[in-house]
Amino acid sequence: MAQGAAASSDLLCLDELHVTDVADAMLLSRLFEQILAHGCMVCFTSNRPVRDLYRGGLSRKYFEPFIQLLDERLLQLKVAGGRDYRTQHDAPPEQQQQKQHS
Repeated sequence: MAQGAAASSDLLCLDELHVTDVADAMLLSRLFEQILAHGCMVCFTSNRPVRDLYRGGLSRKYFEPFIQLLDERLLQLKVAGGRDYRTQHDAPPEQQQQKQHS
């Protein structure tokens, strides 16, 4: 599977990496180790730093090789704009129209 993904893609992008299951955590480590070994570049987004993924999860020690892999092989950037748009409610229609005409 990893070889196929790496062979068909130069870049693999995953939005919102979030792990909640120990079996998934273990599989991710092996899968992405092989994807990276086959020369595919990887990009993840997450609301948490790598070290906080699966924090407090059952048998987290099995996930730590994946965290170590990400720490060693991927550049980590914090992109914080100061505003969390997920918590913003849409303005009423009349305010939206006023903004468009301003």
